[in-house]
Amino acid sequence: MNRLITIILVVVIASVGLMLGCTKGEIELKIGATACLTGKLVNISKSIQNGVELAAEEINKKGGIEGKKIRLVWEDEGDNPQKAVSAIQKLINIHHVPVIVGPISSSSVMAVAPIANRAKVVVLSREQ
Repeated sequence: MNRLITIILVVVIASVGLMLGCTKGEIELKIGATACLTGKLVNISKSIQNGVELAAEEINKKGGIEGKKIRLVWEDEGDNPQKAVSAIQKLINIHHVPVIVGPISSSSVMAVAPIANRAKVVVLSREQ
């Protein structure tokens, strides 16, 4: 199952990266990601985090996306909708990422969806 998740993430990240393109002068493509680095979903989150890292590594080994290497920017969602909102806001407003992988819990996805929608940021999630 983890292999399937990794393959899907590779395809999705590459596709979204190509759709968004990169502006001139950029040397990397930042992709935001949230994980439960704290809280009761740490074990589940770790396997997803490993899959996302592996997908980015595989894409980077093949030259990245349009020559741009992927750099993942992680934030802790802590299995808490309020922490997930803070994490997403930081990824959008401070790191200016066009794509975010996560959050993983349904309540957190529902909390961050309107924020990502207003900011026109793509959120990819595998809800639990």
